[in-house]
Amino acid sequence: MRHLTLKSITHRCIFSLCSVFIAFFTTDLQANTITGTVKDSIYQPVDVATVSLMRLPDSVFVKAEFTDVDGKFEFVEIPAGMYYLNVSFLGYKDYATDTFTVVDGGTISNLPEIILRTDGLELAEVSVVAQRPFIERKADRMIINVENSILAAGSNALEVLERAPGIVVSPGDAISLRGRAGVIFMIDGKVTPMTGQELANYLKSMPASSIDRIEIITNPSAKYDAAGNAGIIDIRLKKDANMGTNGTIASNYTQGVYPKAGIGISLNRRSKDLNIFGGLNYNYRVGFNDLELYRVFFEDGQRTGAYDQNNHLVIPYNIYSFRFGTDYSLSPNTVIGILANGSVNRFKPGGQNKSNVEDGSQQVVSSFATTNESSDLWPSYSLNGNFKHTSPKDKQEISVDLDYARYWNETNQNFTTRYYDLNGESTCHTIFWSVISVAT
Repeated sequence: MRHLTLKSITHRCIFSLCSVFIAFFTTDLQANTITGTVKDSIYQPVDVATVSLMRLPDSVFVKAEFTDVDGKFEFVEIPAGMYYLNVSFLGYKDYATDTFTVVDGGTISNLPEIILRTDGLELAEVSVVAQRPFIERKADRMIINVENSILAAGSNALEVLERAPGIVVSPGDAISLRGRAGVIFMIDGKVTPMTGQELANYLKSMPASSIDRIEIITNPSAKYDAAGNAGIIDIRLKKDANMGTNGTIASNYTQGVYPKAGIGISLNRRSKDLNIFGGLNYNYRVGFNDLELYRVFFEDGQRTGAYDQNNHLVIPYNIYSFRFGTDYSLSPNTVIGILANGSVNRFKPGGQNKSNVEDGSQQVVSSFATTNESSDLWPSYSLNGNFKHTSPKDKQEISVDLDYARYWNETNQNFTTRYYDLNGESTCHTIFWSVISVAT
């Protein structure tokens, strides 16, 4: 007969609770990578060809990258699944690869070289269409034209960035550009003071339908603050240039494993010298995480036990945001303005972890179950006063910005773990409860 002392039960409860925390907050971090090379019809590397990653079976656009001077491209942190590549370059026929499979922890580097063929169009067949391409490459920046693209429907700003070339959004919502952290974020040319999770929450609250374009500046000039040497991402919002009062109402709904929806309203009042604008948005999202974990423990090379765990976590997000401001033209070359932004992100993680405890001979000796009932509140707001004067002769600018921002979060965590023997009788239970409040 197996006897458990109070000390062993206590140690088991504490160790099991730590294991549950790992299970609830573990995210798949497998660094799946796809690499390849694009060449032209005479087998020379093709620079700045657009390579789009498409997911099967529904041919959903996942992410785009550009080739470098050697014709090489790379996609990183790609989820497991089946994909194909679509390659395009001006003057050449579009090329679609065969399908291939990405597995966790794998690198797809054995793709055949992609050879582009000229399209063979004669001049008489060429027509000019007044439509901006989805991705533009310029000398100092890359431009993602969000308006009228497929990404503008039902997405938010963070989801658009996940698909942009050179940008990686980690499972923890950390944003890096070309592998470098510390990217400066700007909204309509003005630096936003938010960083980390506060910035991610604000980007989640910004519907893609309100964005005109995103400018990704990988090599900032002297015009920008030196702190942005890791790169600058400037989100340019839509502006109504029509005189008088104008407004739009937009809504979206998509259905996956869980639904996501949003609705927003924007208003604009423009006269000769004065422009007053504002908008309100609401977004509903559901994130989830399913994990099957099997943890084996050894002591002096001998197996001592294992945990067989099933973890399911669901996180519904309710995100509210607002933006109000006014610009006044003191002269044709001088403008002053004020701007207020804010967002509130409410979400309640809820889930359950079920675990079987095995001994060294792989026999189940007990089990435990943990429920997660938590709640989070992430509010933020910022105020900006600005002045800009443009010299009519040499087009040089003088600009002044005054900013005040405050963001904070309140987190209530509540974990209850109950332990059972082989007869299903409860042996002990633990409750972990905490309140975390952080303000900046």
